[in-house]
Amino acid sequence: EETARGLVKRFCLDGLERKRPGQLSGGQQQRVALARLLASQPTIILLDEPFSALDSHLKWRMERDLIADLVSFRGTVLVVSHNRDELYRMCPRICVFGDGCVDAVGSRTEVFHNPRTREAAALTGCKNISAALPRGERQVYAAEWGILLDCNSPVPPELRFVGIRAHDVALSGEPGPDRPNAMPVTLLEAIDNLFSMALILRTQGETTLHCEIDKAAWRALEGGPLYAQLPAERLLLLH
Repeated sequence: EETARGLVKRFCLDGLERKRPGQLSGGQQQRVALARLLASQPTIILLDEPFSALDSHLKWRMERDLIADLVSFRGTVLVVSHNRDELYRMCPRICVFGDGCVDAVGSRTEVFHNPRTREAAALTGCKNISAALPRGERQVYAAEWGILLDCNSPVPPELRFVGIRAHDVALSGEPGPDRPNAMPVTLLEAIDNLFSMALILRTQGETTLHCEIDKAAWRALEGGPLYAQLPAERLLLLH
């Protein structure tokens, strides 16, 4: 009983003790569920898609509340989600599963900045992945984009793919010696997002390349020739 009273107070549920589940808000129901879970003194908590049915505003608020509620929990918390941003905010370590197997595991920085495999890159949101062939110690040929790329690190012997995230593709109106790994592209579609433009480009390899660009920067380039630069330090070398 003392434990229950302490949890009611901790999760700000005072005055709701006699309410039925249908009389509680979504946030209150979640806090009740978490309080009930902690009352059993578990060593592991599994949260399976905990925010999947919530709108964006409520999801953000409940996510922050949940993180605060679990600060003092001494056990292990496993969060299952297909939302990469949610996992990045909540979890210091991330494990990516592909085809029922562990595809990548490590700190969130390691997994997102160096996913190592094609499946891990795709599941962490990389939209641009091409089959690749090593060309020397620090060069790869991206077969689907039709471009020889300089790399910022030695090419691993097991390399099979190269990737780059849409927001790392740099767009300009002209080529130049100060823009290595650049190639001409043509615009297929411009999608107007709330704070940015999502561009679908056709490469010289006759495949598509996704680019995310600031709206003001796009207005300055729109209507003219386009060159996409794939910065060496942003390339993902994958197997």
